[in-house]
Amino acid sequence: MLQDVYTLMQDVYTMLQDVYTLMQDVYTLVQDVYTLMQDVYTLVQDVYTLVQDMYTLVQDVYILVQDMYTLVQDVYTMLQDVYTMLQDVYTMLQDVSTLVQDVYTLVQDVYTLVQDVCTMLQDVYTLVQDVYTLVQDVYTMLQDVYTMLQDVYTLLQDVYTLVQDVYTLVQDVYALVQDVYALVQDVYTLVQDVYTLVQDAYTLVQDVYTLVQDVYALVQDVYALVQDILISADDEMDESEGDEDLRRLMNLKPVKKKLRFGGLPV
Repeated sequence: MLQDVYTLMQDVYTMLQDVYTLMQDVYTLVQDVYTLMQDVYTLVQDVYTLVQDMYTLVQDVYILVQDMYTLVQDVYTMLQDVYTMLQDVYTMLQDVSTLVQDVYTLVQDVYTLVQDVCTMLQDVYTLVQDVYTLVQDVYTMLQDVYTMLQDVYTLLQDVYTLVQDVYTLVQDVYALVQDVYALVQDVYTLVQDVYTLVQDAYTLVQDVYTLVQDVYALVQDVYALVQDILISADDEMDESEGDEDLRRLMNLKPVKKKLRFGGLPV
């Protein structure tokens, strides 16, 4: 029965070793998942930094466009002032007809050019407004992407916290398995000690049994010796009674026999 218990303990010990190996594999897998989550977290941080850089660039472009728009407005105002000044010069130079006509023609050409420039500037302004609207849309989209990345980052933090909790649980289970393993080792050592004690007791019983056999053999020898002594004593007693009868018949005096040690006749 102790051998069966010993075999059962060996099987339990082997099973615990397998469970320990499985827990080590699970622990390695959790470490790999934790490393992967750290890499994903680093990637999200890089994407977030890139989005921030893009947002800063868009803001710089927006400021540049605003500066260009302000410059165009200043040029347009300056041209209006020039146009007004030319009109004043035209009014003042009406008396000088040839020169004024030439100047007027020149002014008309310049005015036409200015109008073309103004038209072009208006087109540029419209284009700048469209670009500004596009930049606002891109900025809104980037804000949405940023919000989504923040949500993903929060989700990753939750997953990371969950992985840390699972890792702590695995460590607790691993410590529990180690305690159970140590307890099984102690039980196994106790069983070995009990088995050794039983073996010693069995050896002692065998020695006692051998001693009893020796004592039994000695008692048999003493019993045989006592039987021989008793048989010899019976024979002596019978001979002594026969001699007494003869002496009575022959009126002889009885002769005392010497007794040896133990009360038996010689």
